[in-house]
Amino acid sequence: MDLQLMTLVNVCILGVVFVLFASVVDSHEQWQSPPPPPPPTLFSEPPPPFPFPPPPPPPTGSPPPSLSPPIERRRHPPPPTSPSPAPQVEPPLVSPAPSISPSNGRPFVSVPSPGQGEKQPHQPPPGESDTRLAKIIGWMFLGVAIIMQVLVGIFLVIKRRQLFNPDNAY
Repeated sequence: MDLQLMTLVNVCILGVVFVLFASVVDSHEQWQSPPPPPPPTLFSEPPPPFPFPPPPPPPTGSPPPSLSPPIERRRHPPPPTSPSPAPQVEPPLVSPAPSISPSNGRPFVSVPSPGQGEKQPHQPPPGESDTRLAKIIGWMFLGVAIIMQVLVGIFLVIKRRQLFNPDNAY
């Protein structure tokens, strides 16, 4: 194979892989981001009117009209004039007893069972797993491109040494 053709193939492979990587990441970012709101225009329509028109303002000097009939307030009888002191009840000084286990009569202490105190594995939000998948695919593309670059570079070095080696003159 010609050296220039190998260089061209090498550049094409690298370009295709980077385009694929960029398209995967870009398309995934478009899935995640909400669509931008439409820009306001100069002749945008006014908002629709409120379902009920506002009431007309009352004429000055008159009380505001009431929509409901006036409510009569009942008067409570005044409190008695001779205050009778209420007996003061003090709270008990003894703390409540802990719950007793029926099996051995000792206070029941909650002990976590094995595995209960361990943290659960982190569950990503629904959109996050898609991000991880896109990143994995992108890094796979990038890894393949790097491996291909190294292999083609090694091949080019070997080919160049063969071309410029004076012992291989035909």
